Amino acid sequence: MATLSVTVLVLVSLTLHSISALQLGPFTIPTIANGGALGFSSSFLSAALDPQSRRVSFAAQAPPFGNGGSAGSPSLGSLVETFTNPFASFLPSSSSASSSVPIPRVSEFTNTLRSFSNVIPEGVSRIQNAASSFQNRATNALATNASRSVFDPSAILNQFAQLIPTTEQRSAGTRVSNGLNALNPVQSGLNVASNFELNYSSNNDEKNAQRVVESLANSVPEALSKLSSGPTIQLNRKDPHYYPGRHVMVHLFEWTFNDIAVECEQFLGPAGYGGVQVSPVNEYVIAANRPWWERYQPISYKIQSRSGNEQQFATMVRRCQTAGVRVYVDIVVNHMAAAGGSVPLYGTDGSPSDPANRQYPAVPYNRTHFHSSCSIQNYRNATEVRNCELSGLPDLNQAEPYVRDRIVEFMNRLIELGVAGFRMDASKHMQPEDLSAIYKRLNYLNVAFDFPANAAPFIYQEVIDLGNEAVTASQYTDLGEVTEFKYSLFIGLIYYGTIEASAFQALTKNNATQFGLLPSDSALVFVDNHDNQRGHGAGGDSILTFKDGAKYIQAIAFTLATDYGTVRLMSSYNFTDTNQGPPADGQKNIMSPGRPTNDGTCQNGWICEHRWPVVRRLVSFRNLVAPAPLTDVQITSGTFAFCRGSVGFAVFNSGKETVNGVWSVCLPAGEYCDIITGQRVGSDCTGTRVLVTDEGTVSLTLPASSSLILDLIRRVS
Repeated sequence: MATLSVTVLVLVSLTLHSISALQLGPFTIPTIANGGALGFSSSFLSAALDPQSRRVSFAAQAPPFGNGGSAGSPSLGSLVETFTNPFASFLPSSSSASSSVPIPRVSEFTNTLRSFSNVIPEGVSRIQNAASSFQNRATNALATNASRSVFDPSAILNQFAQLIPTTEQRSAGTRVSNGLNALNPVQSGLNVASNFELNYSSNNDEKNAQRVVESLANSVPEALSKLSSGPTIQLNRKDPHYYPGRHVMVHLFEWTFNDIAVECEQFLGPAGYGGVQVSPVNEYVIAANRPWWERYQPISYKIQSRSGNEQQFATMVRRCQTAGVRVYVDIVVNHMAAAGGSVPLYGTDGSPSDPANRQYPAVPYNRTHFHSSCSIQNYRNATEVRNCELSGLPDLNQAEPYVRDRIVEFMNRLIELGVAGFRMDASKHMQPEDLSAIYKRLNYLNVAFDFPANAAPFIYQEVIDLGNEAVTASQYTDLGEVTEFKYSLFIGLIYYGTIEASAFQALTKNNATQFGLLPSDSALVFVDNHDNQRGHGAGGDSILTFKDGAKYIQAIAFTLATDYGTVRLMSSYNFTDTNQGPPADGQKNIMSPGRPTNDGTCQNGWICEHRWPVVRRLVSFRNLVAPAPLTDVQITSGTFAFCRGSVGFAVFNSGKETVNGVWSVCLPAGEYCDIITGQRVGSDCTGTRVLVTDEGTVSLTLPASSSLILDLIRRVS
């Protein structure tokens, strides 16, 4: 008789978006080393659940079979044992009095399953019920005529299906378990295999085996097609996950992890800041004279930088979280370090690299993981902008699955350590579809850090878009928020007197899109950032920085008083050279800015704009008025004023002349302390004291480049 030797693999993979996941395997026990994976496999059936990638996989395989007398081809007897004993490779066994087929101790498997039921908090009872049903089914099947009974793999799939929470149990809103409906064809094929009576005559062996194989093979395309076209879960990557009542983040540019932790506890938390952006944390090139930009030339994804190591980073995240402050990491994955003056080129963890030959062994990356070498010459050519090299930096190909895997691993490691989100550096130079594929594989935020279940990381993407280029910021808004560089440009032009104060209306929630800015819910805004304050990126001399004194304070005041976008403040160090790195000692160790003081000053050359007393008061104003609408806009040739519901009022004179006027303030009558010039101390004001009349108006004299801001909590009489 001819021998039939066919192997069919049926693999169905679903992505589960839950707090965490299980993996079932020849039995893989969850450990730190394997990322908490739990799994089982045998020659016929395997299942795997991975908590890091949230992927659940099932595989059923009909092994090669044929005439039992043929060399290398197992007999039907061994096939029976394969079907009846799928867990034999893991479980201890004992002999049955009525059969030579080993009977696995199924209770050990189900007890193990139960022990991991707490991994999925919403599904504890479902897992336990599935385990009990599984044990009963397996025990009955194996105890009754074990040599002829077939373990039903379809039933196992059904048991796993029960582990997937329903709509009512999932805050994401989409019933992932609906995807299992697409498994019906696969289950039908498996039923054919599992329900076949294996007590065939020798004449039927080949015929019946052929039917099993064909049934399994024919079921795959339809199931996979249904799965790929099924519903997708819409995740909100535009929520920074601040603690209630907090609405502002700050970029502590180049700070060490230890100093950030102290700042969270001693200043940021008490001052009401919601989050802190940290500079790139992964290993990067050690450049001559240690310029700031070396952080943007990665050598590997090890968490080791001038700011500290992984343990120090993890400690910092936890201390900040305890202080009510979220952490966001600047991620650099568009490119790797450029060639330097020597080979090998070493990183901050001592890893060698050869950028000219695209060798980064600490990842590892090689030439196959990069786009072909070319330089960006034409910013009106989107393909060139995204696939060629930015300033000579080797351009990673994020369409490569291997590259995506490394990026996802790195970002998920940071999520595991408790971060709330990411700034995606150079997003403009990556394809939106590649970024989308990466974001979809990111884990939910770690609930151990007081995030809600099924919360997606906050993502804000660096896309410099001042117009007239092929790549636009709007091409990335479906993926998360986008850095709105036009905001920095507009507010700088207003305070430099290039455009009228009426242009302030472009920087409000309801009017932004009419003036070419992003919608408010898609925009991350700032007066300046680490690039444009040095003349890089966009805006040039129009960008306001700490060096502009009063104008810079006024720009911050407007940014925090208005209702547009997610606000990020800049915290700088002084520099005279645009390449200059952070303050450091003789051994190139970053120096501390010192502990917070009442006057908001820092030491060792740090500027610490976020500590300035006026900025601290403005942050508290933003936190107070954030829920209130922006109303009662009042515009003159040099001024712009508005109310924040009935809890706040702000007026700005961006002109070069003093203005006298009367404004409606939407506040109850009484006396108030102006936030800009001082603070309230009991019933006194350390700065300007303002009278609101019974008619709800104020009469003011506003000098050039000045403002006045009032709110209810600073009412003194």
